[in-house]
Amino acid sequence: MHDWLAVRAAQDPSRLCLVADSHRVSFAELDEQVARAAGALVKFGVKDGSRVAVWGAHDLATVRAMWAVPRAGAVLLPINTRLTKREASHQVIDAAVSLVLGHGDQPALGVPSLDLGEVADGVPYRAGPPHADSPHSIVYTSGSSGNPKGVILTWANLEAAAGASAEVLEHGRKDVWLAVMPLYHVGGMSILIRSARQGGAVVLDPFEPNRVATHLREGGITLVSLVPTMLARVMDVDPGPFPDLRAVLLGAGPAPDSLLARAAAGRVPVLSTYGLTEAASQVATVPLAAALARHKVVKPVPGMEVRIVDERSEEVPPSTSGSIQIRGAAVSPGYLHDRERLPGTWFTTGDLGRMDADHNLEVLGRADDTIITGGEKVHPVEVEAAIQDHPEVVEVAVHGVEDPDWGQVVAATVVAPGVDGQSLDQFLRSRLAGFKVPTRWNFVSSIARTSLGKIDRSRLRLPD
Repeated sequence: MHDWLAVRAAQDPSRLCLVADSHRVSFAELDEQVARAAGALVKFGVKDGSRVAVWGAHDLATVRAMWAVPRAGAVLLPINTRLTKREASHQVIDAAVSLVLGHGDQPALGVPSLDLGEVADGVPYRAGPPHADSPHSIVYTSGSSGNPKGVILTWANLEAAAGASAEVLEHGRKDVWLAVMPLYHVGGMSILIRSARQGGAVVLDPFEPNRVATHLREGGITLVSLVPTMLARVMDVDPGPFPDLRAVLLGAGPAPDSLLARAAAGRVPVLSTYGLTEAASQVATVPLAAALARHKVVKPVPGMEVRIVDERSEEVPPSTSGSIQIRGAAVSPGYLHDRERLPGTWFTTGDLGRMDADHNLEVLGRADDTIITGGEKVHPVEVEAAIQDHPEVVEVAVHGVEDPDWGQVVAATVVAPGVDGQSLDQFLRSRLAGFKVPTRWNFVSSIARTSLGKIDRSRLRLPD
C-alpha cells in the first residue's frame, strides 16, 4: 500500500496539487509541509494507531493536517464543524481521541488540543508504507436517520474506492477538481485522495453559488462534486454550458427530473451517484456516456457488488424492490465498538432499491423513512419526485405522521410560494396512486438539511 501524496510527490514533484487561500502548491511542496506537520505530531507524542481529530476549515492548513495525521501513523477523525460542543465531545470520547487539531475556534472537547499553526514546522517525518488493512480514518455518519456511527475506513478501502472512481470518471493528470464539499465528509476527503492518486489538481473553495459559477465559467475546472440543491443554485446564476467541465458528480440524494432536464438543456454533464460513508463514497454512478441524459438509475462502480434482498436476506427477482446490500474492497470492515465485518460478507446499507436485469440500480430511499399507511408502503423519494415536477415547487420533503386510523399518513413539507395544498393534490392525482398523495401539507420558507445537503428528516415537523 502506498502513501498517495508521497508517491505523487516523487513522480510529479513540480506538478500543481492544490489551489487554496490564494496559494498554489505543488505535490512536492505539499508533501514537504505534510512531512513537517507529521514530525511535529510525532514530537508531541502521537503514536502509531492513536486517534487524532481535526476541527478544520476549507483551507490549506486543514488539508495539510488531514494528510499529516495518517502520515504520522495515527488515525484521522475529521469533525463536522457544524456540530454542537456536546455532539463533537461525544464523538471525541466515543473514538478515544488523544489530540484535537484546529484553528483555535473549536470548543474545548476534553482532550489536549493544538492550533494547526503549531504543527507546521516540525522536523520532516517520513514513515514507511502503510499496511493495507490499517485504519486510515474514522468518519462519522451524518446521523440524519439515527445516531451517528464511527465508520472505520482502511487504506485498502480508500485505495479501492479511488481506483473505481478513477475508472468511472476517466480521472487523470489533466483534471482539475473543484472541491466545495466539506472536508469532514467522506465525499470531500476523498477528492484529496483521488486527485493525489491520479496526479490531478484540486481547487479548494467553500460553496457559494456565484463563486462556483465563476470557477466553472472561467474554465480549467473539469470535475466538481455537488448535491442537487447546490447544482440548482449554481444554475440559477449561470445555466451553462461551461467550457472544460467533464462531469458534475451529483450525490447525497436523488436529483429531481426537472433539475436533470435543466442541466441537459444547458449542456451541463451530470453523473448522479449513490454513495455511503461505509463504502468510502461511491457505490454506483451514471456512466460518463449518459451524463447529458435524464436518468433515474445508476451502475455499480468497478469492484462493487450490489444486490437487492427481501426480509430474509434472499435475493429478489429483477425490478423487485427490497433492501440494498453491497460488498467489495471499498466497504468498511465495520463501525467502532461493533464486531468486525468478515471479508466477503454482504453489508446491508439501510436503503431500499430495485435493480433491473442489466444491473441498473434505482434507489428508493432509506428503509426507516418508508411510510406505511393503511398497510400500503410509500417511499418518500418517489412522492418527492412527483411533487418536484410542479413548476412552482422549489423544495419538498415527504414524511410520515402518526395517525390513529391509518397508522401513518403521508405529509409533505413544501417550499412553493403561491401554491396551496389543493392545487398540488390535483396535480398529483394523475401521477401517483391515491394512497401516495399527501393528506397533510406544510408550507415553509426553507427545509432543514444536513451539512451535506441531505433532507434532515429528523427535524421535519408539522405544526399542531
